[in-house]
Amino acid sequence: MPFSDSQRPSVLAHQRFVADRASFADLNLQQRFQRIHDTNLWGATESVSGLGSEIDATAVLRDCRLDSVR
Repeated sequence: MPFSDSQRPSVLAHQRFVADRASFADLNLQQRFQRIHDTNLWGATESVSGLGSEIDATAVLRDCRLDSVR
């Protein structure tokens, strides 16, 4: 049975955001994205966009895109 949103374990990105939440209070949207980028807030080693953007995480998606253009 799948988890409901309230039952899901907290992911690294959420944990790091909660710990740093106060630093976003006075920032506009562009500044918030810049802070996430500059501090690698999501904590991925390969991409500042987060774990879902790393090479292994995107392998299936990349294969599907290649198949669709062939």
